[in-house]
Formats: sequence, C-alpha cells, structure tokens
Amino acid sequence: MDFITTILPAIVVVFLIIIQGYLTQQAMKNKYAKPLEKKVEDLELDMAKKDHEIKKLTETMLALQTELEKMAQDTINLLHQSPQKQAPKEEKPVLRDFYMSTPNKDGSFNSASYSERFLPSVSIYHFIPLNESEAEFEFESDEQGTRDALNFSQSYIEPVCDEENDVTPDSKKVVTLRKGLAEKTTGSWIVRQKAVVMYS
Repeated sequence: MDFITTILPAIVVVFLIIIQGYLTQQAMKNKYAKPLEKKVEDLELDMAKKDHEIKKLTETMLALQTELEKMAQDTINLLHQSPQKQAPKEEKPVLRDFYMSTPNKDGSFNSASYSERFLPSVSIYHFIPLNESEAEFEFESDEQGTRDALNFSQSYIEPVCDEENDVTPDSKKVVTLRKGLAEKTTGSWIVRQKAVVMYS
C-alpha cells in the first residue's frame, strides 16, 4: 500500500505529461499542419487547372499548325499551276481628224491630198472621222485658201457643198452651216451627203 501511494503521484505526473504533449501536438497540428495541407490542396487544384489550360492551348496550336501547313500547300499548288493566257484585247484604231485639198468634179476627195495636219493654202476641208470608213467634213482653210475657193467656187466648193447664197465680189468667208458626210473607198473619200455653206 505504501508502494502504491508512493508511485501514484509519479504515474499521475507522467499521465499529465502525456496529455499535455498530446494537446500540444494537436495545437501545433491545427496551427501549422492544417494550413499547410490547405495550401498544398490549393496548389494541386491550381496545377490541375493550369494543366487543363496548357492542354487546350497545345490542341489549339496543333490545329493552327495544321491549317498553316494546308495553306502553304495550297499556295505551292497555286504557284505551280500554269497561268491562263488572257485573250488579247482588240485595240480600237485611233481616229484622228485630217484635212483634204480641192475635191474632184465627181464629188470625191483623192487620198493623195490627205494630211493629218493643216497645210497653209493647201488644206481646204477639215474631216472629223465617225468610224474607220465614215467622216463628217466642213470647209476650213486659211485666208489664201478661202480666197482661191471664192474665186473658183465651181471647183473648190460646188462638187461637195450646197450653197445657201451666191458668191459676190464682197464675199470674204465660207461658213459651213451643216457638215457633209463622206465614205472611204479605195484611194478616195466619196461624198454621200453634201455640206451646206454660206458666203459672207
């Protein structure tokens, strides 16, 4: 009995020490271990999300790479195709005004008197092409040419023009009231419709 009484306090002290140690361990665990466990769980969850995003990005990059390779191949195929030759465009001939000298008695102009520029004292009529084979014409000359036309109207004017009035000694000009129409033939221009002129 004395032995138990002696050893009992020691047992109580040891028990208390064990309980205190357990409580201390639990407190330490609650204070440090659990927050660490929570952080570890959060990190694992975050890593799982990032892994999922990386996987999606990788899939997108692979799809883009495939599309780029396809576009590159299409470009190469297009470059290797022989270009189609375009049909040459038909160029319309340029129509330019021209001048003629004295007409023939039959109401035609000899192509030998054709000139693309006005020739002083020589050019008597100005031609304005409508197409390759037709042209309008009007009297147009300088002072000397007009004087010759007035003096010799039977040769210069009457074969290709209708006169609204008669030539008089006072006449100085030949005015075209209506242009005439001429058609191109081999070596000449034949008047199809006379011009109408007036002397003033």
